This record gives sequence, C-alpha cells and structure tokens, in this order.
Amino acid sequence: MNFKLKYVLCLSLIVMVMSCSSDDDNSGSTPPPPPEEVTFAFTLNNQQYTFDNPVIELDPTNSTMRRVTVNFNDSEDSSRQIRFWMPVDETGNMGQFVYTENNINHMSNVNDPGRATNISLHSDSEMNGTFSIILFDTIGEPLFTFTNGEFNLDF
Repeated sequence: MNFKLKYVLCLSLIVMVMSCSSDDDNSGSTPPPPPEEVTFAFTLNNQQYTFDNPVIELDPTNSTMRRVTVNFNDSEDSSRQIRFWMPVDETGNMGQFVYTENNINHMSNVNDPGRATNISLHSDSEMNGTFSIILFDTIGEPLFTFTNGEFNLDF
C-alpha cells in the first residue's frame, strides 16, 4: 500500500509541475509589425539617390513648422543638401523646398511651376509623401529636376 501511495503522490506531483510550466507560445496574438524603414529617395537629373538618415525637427525659428534636412555628404560637394518645411501635422502640398549646391540655394515655393508634391501622412511621429520638382535658373531654364521623390520618415 505504501508503494501505491508513493506512486500516486509522485505522479500527482509530476502532473502539477507540468501544468504550472509557462507556455511561451503566443500563437493567439498577432506580433507587432516591424518598424518601417526610414527612407528618402529621388532621382536628380537622371541620377538615383537614397538616404536613410534625414534630420526631422521643429524649425528652431518657428515651432509650427517641421523641417526635413537631407545632407548628401558625398565627394561631389559636401555642402549639397535638401531642406523642406511643412506645417506641423498638416498634409497636402509640401512647403518651401530648397536644394543647396556649391553653397548656393535653389528654391521652389508652393505655387511655383514644375512642381507636384503631396504629403499623404503627417503626424507627431511620422511623415510620408511624394514629390517631383523642377528648379529653374534665372532665365527660366530647368536647372535641377527632381523626379520619383518618395519618403517615409519616422521620428
């Protein structure tokens, strides 16, 4: 009888331990989506560029505007840079767009010709959009042509 009692107690103990083990299988829950990759890509005068390190910040001189800065940091000209502004949390047309090359600013404003921009999402943590912009020289000839511009920014 003593053997049967020990057997039942031992079996009961094993069942209790097994039933208390944690189950790490979360098959019933959906894992969070991976964070989207931060990208800023475009074609400039038929050359493709992609950046993963734009700087997104509130404009230090106007906190109602968000400023995006993309530094080229390439061998052609380390001062090449793109900047654009957008009212915080607004969507629609991109605000002023500035391309700097050889320390000269080339600008495009909202109503300038040769410009198609769309900010489709703009919140306190992300901004997505597309752009195509032609910057003209002083006599109205195309100087810089940005096409296939697309960005997905998390900040």
